[in-house]
Amino acid sequence: LTIIGAIVLSLLIFSSAVSANAAILPNRDLIAPDSSFSFLQTWKESIQTFFTFGLENKAKQYLHLADVRLDEYKKMVEQGKTEIAEKVLEKYQKQLNHALDKVKELQDKGKDVKDLSQKIEETVSKHLEVLQENLQKVPEQAKKGLENAIENSRKSVENILGKKIEKEKEKENGVGCIQMIVPARN
Repeated sequence: LTIIGAIVLSLLIFSSAVSANAAILPNRDLIAPDSSFSFLQTWKESIQTFFTFGLENKAKQYLHLADVRLDEYKKMVEQGKTEIAEKVLEKYQKQLNHALDKVKELQDKGKDVKDLSQKIEETVSKHLEVLQENLQKVPEQAKKGLENAIENSRKSVENILGKKIEKEKEKENGVGCIQMIVPARN
């Protein structure tokens, strides 16, 4: 029994190591958040994160997990499971905040975070586009939570990276557009 447990634990830890170039919104089969086995996904991710060393690598890991949560969110919205989607959206926000916290820790230590910041900017911009698209798809009662997530993501990036993300409306079709604005440095 102990050998089987060790094998399962090893598989969970090493089966899907996070690559630095993980695609945005990974399109793969996951244990769905509405599954009774979703706790296994959570355990696996917790173990992987525990064994991820260094602040920059932790930030990348949390950013990857935010990608995964956003993918799960999209799937739950598509399936009409808005209550579960809202819970997943909260987890997405938590993962993104963890990534930004690690960047802040690196900044506080005087480390160069230019490349990591750029990766986070690009990823969050894509995340915001996805969230904005889903704003049109969710029922009215779920829109408030989604609007809060969009606004919190913008504020988090602005606070940590010193960059402002603004939403512009396209006049022709009314679809939201996301833009990063870098403040001038004196």
